[in-house]
Amino acid sequence: MKIHSLALALLVAGTLTACKQDEHAGHDHKPGEKHGDAKPKAAQLLAGPQGGKLLANTAPRAEFLIGADRRVTITFYDAQLKPVPASGQVVAVTAEPKSGKVTLTMEAKDGTFVSKEPLPAGAGHPLVVQVKATADAIPQNFRLTLDLSDCGGCKLKEYACICGH
Repeated sequence: MKIHSLALALLVAGTLTACKQDEHAGHDHKPGEKHGDAKPKAAQLLAGPQGGKLLANTAPRAEFLIGADRRVTITFYDAQLKPVPASGQVVAVTAEPKSGKVTLTMEAKDGTFVSKEPLPAGAGHPLVVQVKATADAIPQNFRLTLDLSDCGGCKLKEYACICGH
């Protein structure tokens, strides 16, 4: 009987050892990376120099900013986030409130693009920003949600939040 109990205990212990959980579960890095190699999400997302949403387009980078008057400004930056004047880019911004799509008229002004009219009233509706490097380039589309409330983490407006939540 003692041998039978001992064999059962060894079998259970061996099974539990073989079922060891993934040693990387809950870690901030992938298997093969060293501890501390992975960067937190907030470190991977950059805020625009003016506090707007820095779009992940190709160079020059574009910052989407909504002013206090609800007008949109698109500013372009080099790799060091120094402003560069708009030169041949084409930008389109469309708001999609429940009342129907509204395409903003974007005009070049002082090296940036500024909307002639403000975004429609309300919040929570989708925004589509389209950036083309040249008039005949393939457009890059970016979808955002119009949310002008302040983020509790990064203190930016929610549409430009870099917390990754």
